[in-house]
Amino acid sequence: MSPFERTVRFFPALAGMLAVSWVCSGEAPKAPEPPKIAPPTKEEIEAELARETPEQKALRAELVALAKAGQKIYFNANIGEGGRNEIFVMGPDGSNVRQLTKEGGEYPHTPLDGSAVYFSSGRIPLANPMPEALKDVPFDPNYPPFKAREQKFQRNNKTPVIWRMNPDGSDQRPIAFGSMPHVSPDGKTLAYCIVSPPWPNQLVLMDLEKKVEKVISHPGMRNCGMPCFSPDGQYIVGANGAAYCAKLNAERNGIESVFMFDNGHPCNGELSYDGKFWAYVIDTDKCLGGWLCYRDMDYEKPGKGGGQLPLQHKRGSINYFPAFSPDGKYLVYAHAEQQEGVKSWEAKHSQELYVTRFPKCEATVRITWNGAGNQHPHWTAK
Repeated sequence: MSPFERTVRFFPALAGMLAVSWVCSGEAPKAPEPPKIAPPTKEEIEAELARETPEQKALRAELVALAKAGQKIYFNANIGEGGRNEIFVMGPDGSNVRQLTKEGGEYPHTPLDGSAVYFSSGRIPLANPMPEALKDVPFDPNYPPFKAREQKFQRNNKTPVIWRMNPDGSDQRPIAFGSMPHVSPDGKTLAYCIVSPPWPNQLVLMDLEKKVEKVISHPGMRNCGMPCFSPDGQYIVGANGAAYCAKLNAERNGIESVFMFDNGHPCNGELSYDGKFWAYVIDTDKCLGGWLCYRDMDYEKPGKGGGQLPLQHKRGSINYFPAFSPDGKYLVYAHAEQQEGVKSWEAKHSQELYVTRFPKCEATVRITWNGAGNQHPHWTAK
């Protein structure tokens, strides 16, 4: 039985078990906190580099050249106070690491030219009355939970806020309520997700020039998850349990049609900059591992072609959060060795970032060494 088949068979059973548990206890079961792994010493890093194969050394040299050309990788790591996530930036080879936020941040995303960084943060808890710093953040007044401004803050005080900052970390300011931001290639529209129980995660689009937000609803949409714009800005691809490809209307304030594909519980997907490929994660047997897959993208009939990537890691390891280089030749992702009984999404303290060539993955090199949960990388040209 393939990992895809095992996953499809497993998740209905898992949903039933969780439903019974929640009904009996009155609350969702809390997963145990995985142990934190100490960062490697200088000697251990040098020893690991010395063991690299000629193919790995060649790949690392290519990444050094890309770093010298000005390419950057943004990511978040939970090394802030109390294990809080903060935003960092570095070269594709792991050089010149700089911390950009000090009050929390995750899901960094930039346009290709690196002119701005969008990220989510819960640094300002939502409350009533509305916090002064969030009074000017726009929202869609026609969406049911937002009809009264006060209700927006009553629904869920853990709702994150999307922020914008300059590439050097300056001028950090809130612009929207939501998470998982993705800016369109022309820099004019921001796509993101918002949680507003009892509704599922909703896809949201914001006109960044007019500062107008529109919550998108469509009968074919299930759950918003990591929305990604196609190069022409006319489609959004994402996944949260099932993959979707939404065709936007001409004004980019609504959905014309939706195609659902790949129901093997995909998540955390990212489109290549040229829009030809979509890389994503699928949890393997009993969710005690995660593997990277990809699809050739046909936006009218998505989900054809592709398959699992032949990563240079043992089966059952955790591989998450893929992101393409600007030219599509490389893939950066988070990797962790499986810990006993720890689910894929619970490996918060041991994920380091790695880079491989796409799609053959014949060599893989590690680029972070901080012994933390390094996640949500985003590779940009500048």
